[in-house]
Amino acid sequence: MYGPEYFASRFDHRRAKMQAQERERLLRHTSSGRILDVGCGDGAFLDGLDDRWEKWGVDVSPYASRLAGQKGIRIVPFSSTWPEEFTDDCFDVVVFRGTIQHVDDPFYILRECVRLLKPGGLMAFLATPNTASICYRLFGELPALDAARNWLVVSDRQLKDILLRMGMAIEDVVYPYLRTPYARPVRDHVDFALRLLGRRRAFAFWGNMVEVFARKPTTSISAPIRMHVPAWVEV
Repeated sequence: MYGPEYFASRFDHRRAKMQAQERERLLRHTSSGRILDVGCGDGAFLDGLDDRWEKWGVDVSPYASRLAGQKGIRIVPFSSTWPEEFTDDCFDVVVFRGTIQHVDDPFYILRECVRLLKPGGLMAFLATPNTASICYRLFGELPALDAARNWLVVSDRQLKDILLRMGMAIEDVVYPYLRTPYARPVRDHVDFALRLLGRRRAFAFWGNMVEVFARKPTTSISAPIRMHVPAWVEV
């Protein structure tokens, strides 16, 4: 399901530029430490971080895991249990980059990742489809979604609510669009109008994707929410 053909079909020079922008936003919140990428794929995102980081990854694809391992990322075999070294409070950062919707037991995995985070540690959701976007509300689909591989597809509000209920403090919410390599504002708005008329075509748009940065509190008091609103406002 996630073999060489799948990763070959995903090759796009814009992806590397997008990952660079995402790393830049991640580094606004934390600058070094032990990081776990859940659904790390071929390791491209982690590979762009420097040697201030101890990089760990887990992925369901043996093929992708081999590629990530060749980049020096410490790969955890996908299984129902974590390795022994994954004790409580052992990571500074946990990243879900475009993966939460593909996890078949998301609440268990999220709780486990909260457990793995150190107090003050960061959980980052990047490249996450947002079902509260105007495109999803009107058309019931987004370019980043893959129905055959989706389990839990969330809105920005649902994701924040889930994290809050797990004891996390929402630190930042970002809706990347205009400055991303996928944005073509004039053409995107034309495609949006054509989609209203029934023409089906994939396009980037305001609020289609969301990034959520949540912090594991060092005390029982959660930090205040700092959020960019509304979803279609550029950040």
